[in-house]
Amino acid sequence: MTGQLLTRPAEAKGWQHDSTPGESDRSTLSAAPAELRAADLDDLLAASFGQLPAESDYEAGRRRRSIMVLLRWLSRFPGDTWQARWVASGHDTGGRAFPDERSHDQRGRLFKGARALICLGVILPDYPWLLDTKFPWLFNAYRQACDPGGFDKLEQELRKFRLGDRIVHESVVAAVRICMHTGKKSPALITADDLARLDAATRGSGRQARASHEALWRALHTRGQISGPTSLKALTCRAS
Repeated sequence: MTGQLLTRPAEAKGWQHDSTPGESDRSTLSAAPAELRAADLDDLLAASFGQLPAESDYEAGRRRRSIMVLLRWLSRFPGDTWQARWVASGHDTGGRAFPDERSHDQRGRLFKGARALICLGVILPDYPWLLDTKFPWLFNAYRQACDPGGFDKLEQELRKFRLGDRIVHESVVAAVRICMHTGKKSPALITADDLARLDAATRGSGRQARASHEALWRALHTRGQISGPTSLKALTCRAS
């Protein structure tokens, strides 16, 4: 492994991304400071520990190894930033993550490296990947790293509606998905359009999540964060 691959993105051949008409080119997006978008391993690691300190030397070593493995993997694809390389890898289209990696342990390291860069806003995954991921601890990690108080408050507001635990949990996860996708660090920044886009992407994938999306809409509408119809269904009916 050369030092170059662990310092900053360089030219490489790989899958080319075409944006969906009317959608922003996700390869150009970032929620991270400019100095982190193509940062080397040490700078990314320092930022990750600053955001979510390691609980032990062992955990620190594991996180370093995971980020290093992910950067090596991303370095196979073209792009000037880690986000551009992530998009160029084709992962945003969904399906099984890291399909070329047969080792379960190595796939786990890649996921943990991705988790660190997603929490930093260096990588903003698209909804197909976020809906297909089989690593649920990704959402809790983002919640704890970015705005634990904000997500706790949202959960408390949802419970006031006397919803079941499953709907409350799925509603909070939906809010985390939106934040990961947009790069917003807090559920307090979610807009009506953000939630409508997640709902459309979820329905487009053949999944059913309207109950949790409606609950999230109700919570955000009740606090005055979003305006307009009192239900997401009413919004989608009006738009159709």
